[in-house]
Parts: sequence; structure tokens; C-alpha cells
Amino acid sequence: MEKENISRKNNRKRFFQIIEIFSKYGFSYLFRKINLKKHPIDRGIRIRHALEELGTTFIKLGQMLSTRYDLLPVDIINELRKLQDDVPPIKYSEFMNQLKASLPDWEKHILYIQEKPLAAASIAQVHRALLLDGTEVVIKVRRPCILELVKADVEVLKSLANFVRSFPVFKDFDLQNLINEFGMAINREMNLYCEAQALERFNQSFRMNDVIFAPKPYFELCSETVLVMDYVPGIRFSELLDMDNDQIPIKINKSTLVESGADCMFQQVFMIGFLHNDPHPGNLIATKNNRLYFIDFGQVSVVDKYTRRFLLEMVLALTRRDAEFLTLIITEHFSMNDSDSFSEDIKIMFSKYYGKPLAEFSMSEMIMETFKLIRSYKIQVPGQLLLMGKVILMIEGIARKLDPSFNAIRFTEDYLRTRWLSLYSDRMDALEDEFLWNFLMSPRKLRNIQKVYDTGKIKLDIESTRIERIMHGLKNGLNSLAISIIIAALLISIKNFENQFLAYAGVFILGLFVIYEFITEGRRK
Repeated sequence: MEKENISRKNNRKRFFQIIEIFSKYGFSYLFRKINLKKHPIDRGIRIRHALEELGTTFIKLGQMLSTRYDLLPVDIINELRKLQDDVPPIKYSEFMNQLKASLPDWEKHILYIQEKPLAAASIAQVHRALLLDGTEVVIKVRRPCILELVKADVEVLKSLANFVRSFPVFKDFDLQNLINEFGMAINREMNLYCEAQALERFNQSFRMNDVIFAPKPYFELCSETVLVMDYVPGIRFSELLDMDNDQIPIKINKSTLVESGADCMFQQVFMIGFLHNDPHPGNLIATKNNRLYFIDFGQVSVVDKYTRRFLLEMVLALTRRDAEFLTLIITEHFSMNDSDSFSEDIKIMFSKYYGKPLAEFSMSEMIMETFKLIRSYKIQVPGQLLLMGKVILMIEGIARKLDPSFNAIRFTEDYLRTRWLSLYSDRMDALEDEFLWNFLMSPRKLRNIQKVYDTGKIKLDIESTRIERIMHGLKNGLNSLAISIIIAALLISIKNFENQFLAYAGVFILGLFVIYEFITEGRRK
């Protein structure tokens, strides 16, 4: 009971500290129910400084909000993207205490640990080390007390969200849901064993790729507070951006690295569905032979196949600059009251690009502009979509700095052209799922029809002129059900074929034949 009172008292103190710091930077008007003041011109810079002063939790919150192009204006987004969680390192003795608490027999596995930290961030600190067998590794240890601090801050943020949700400036924000999502994400990031699993999953996903890698984790030495993984010797992209080709100490090709990185991210976004959320230049390492390593897997997402397909269709429409196709995709995915006005707004958006050379197109800007347009119709854009858009934005930005000739639109067109078979296979899997579901549900549907018929409670009030139309519709419905059953059965049997491409081609031809038979039968009659 006493601990609860202390905790409640500390939370109340932190609550007012947050308001005090934002007021210090000129945002006291945000916490009034009547908002009459205009935002300061340099509001983005002020918000960034306030978040930095508030510490780890708020820096991480700002980094998450930097993906929310649907909610925040560009000037604030640009400042939030500058947030860094670099902090002074903890003492070596504190690092070792954390390591010993998690791995008491560490000396049986580790020969040497470098005292100077390799990196120090707000959640964890990293040191180079050597295993007994001579393997070079890095040891990442969670900072002491950071878990309790972040959890307390998240609880305060929930209280603050509840306090300000009725204020005018926050009326368009679903603050409670936003903070809940943030709380789950940062808890996963603080669990270093989850990061080890993410490293392993990434390496498994790209096991057939000879240029894309992540450090190998040593699970027997890992826990929630400690992560041991391979050391990657190389050059971070953050260093590479400032180097001319003749200054690079190892033999690499910037254009090749750009192509590999963009291809890797597109595979994550459109095919694998396992996404590194923070591929900034400091988390990408180039090694000899143009190998590319992704590091820091604290922030990852699993993207469902429906979201991946929607974004793929949207990107396809954007690369073709096809306003009608883009409108069709979005209005099918989102319930929209005024689709005609939305269609006109899409055409206006595209009109800005008519007549411009391809070099002036920005894929990421077009994606974000589309999301903002959707949001202007009071439609909530799913967080996963925004995150995928942010990743494309980051990769495009890095690619253009390393290779000014890189163009995301052209790359996307080439990617879709060369990967069409894999993408088609993914779509066929989706089609198979849909037809299989219809096939499995058909007995239930027939039983329901039989039940209605058996009750004798069907009451028909039909005009004679409409009977033929209704019968025609009924026939078409039965034909559709028959097609679903036939194609589902064919798709299920495909698994027994060695050559999947020929099998899918056969299914496609048979499907066309069945449809043709139904059509010609109707004409003959």
C-alpha cells in the first residue's frame, strides 16, 4: 500500500513536470480548454527540445510520432526525425553488474570485454568482447532501472492523454490508442531476447541472399537484459555518406549497396512482412564485397498480408501515375462517403507531376501525400501503412544521398517487373485461401437455405416482369458457387505438383475454360 502511494505521488509529480517543461518551451496554451493562441513558427524545434529534456520515453515517443504524416504537419515531423537517444555511457562497473546478474557464469563463455563502450543509447549500452573460442562479438546490456522508469512514464502519458483528450488541439488524435501502441512497442524494444529472435528471423528470411545479413545472436548467452551477437567490422552508412569513393578504406560500390538495400527493404515490405522499423544510416553497415548488414532490431514489425497487398497496389498505381486506379484501390479499402470528391482530389494531386521528368518524382512523398489526403477525409490510416511509408521514405533519402542518380519510381517499376512471378504466386495463395474458404463454407450455406425452405416461411411478392431477372441472377449466383468449388479443388491439388509455375498456368487455363463454358451455355439457351 505504501509503495502504491509513493508511486502515485511520483506519477503526479512527473505529470506536472511534463506540463511545466512544455510550458517552458512556449506550449502552455496546449493545456487549456479554450485555445486562442497560434502555434509559434519554430514549434517543431521547441517540441524536439522539450522531448529531449523529458528523456528516454519521450524521445522514443517522438521517434514513433515521426511516422505520423497523417496527424502532424511536415515542419514538426522533420524535427522529430532528428531526435537521437544518444546519452552519456554508464560506468563499466554498472555494465558488468548488469551482465553478471543475467549471466553469472559469464567467465565460462567470455574471454575479454573492452572497457570503452562501442555505443551508448538510452535503453542499452554496447561493448566489444571476445568469446573463449576467439569469436569477436558485441555485448548489449540494458541500462539499470530503465524498465521501471519507462513503465512509470507510460502510465503518466496515459493519464495525460485522458486529461487533454477533450482539448481543441487534440480533438483529431486518438491519444489513448496511440499511447497504448507506444507502450507495447517500447516494452518489446527493452526486451533484448526479443531482439535476438528478430535477428534470427531476419537471417532466416534472407538465408538465400549472399549480400544481405544481420549479426548472428548467441541465444545461450542472451536474456531479456543481455544480447550477445557477432561483431560486424565495416563502415556505417552514416560515415559513408561523408566519404568520396577514393576515401573509402574497403572495396565497395555505393550504387550496388543502394540497389541491395532498396531491394531488401522492398522484399521486407511487400513479400516477407517482417520489417526493420528503423533503417537509418547508423543501423546499416557496409562490409567488403558489397555486403550489407542491418543492425539494431529493437524496433521491428510483422505486417499482415492484406496491408502488404494494399500498399503494393497503391505503389503500382503511383508508379503508373494512374489516378483512377489509385482511387479504386483506396475507396475499396476505406469506407468513403464522398468518393467523387476524393477522386477529383487524387487527380489534382497527380496533376502536379504531369510533364515533369522522372528524376523529379519522389515515391515516398507521393505515398505520404496520399496518406494525408485520406486523413483529410476523416479516415484513420492504419499505423502499419504509415510505418511502411516511413521506411520507404528513409531508404529513398539514404539512397539519393549515396547515389544521386537513384530514382525510386524507376527502381519500383524494375522491381515489380523482375519480381512479378513471386508477387503473382503470393496473389495466387490469397486466391486459393479465398476459394478454399468458399468451398469449405458452401455446405453451411446450403444447410441454411434448406432450413429456411423447411420452415415454409418464405414469402415472395414478385412482379411478373421481374421474375426472369431474378432467375437469371440466381443462375449466375449458382454458377459462381460452382466455379469457386471447382477452382478451389484444383488449387488444393497443386501442392502435389513439382513444377508450381506450370501447375498455376494449368489452373488458370482450366479456370478460363470453365468460365467460357458457363458463358456459352447461357448464350446457347
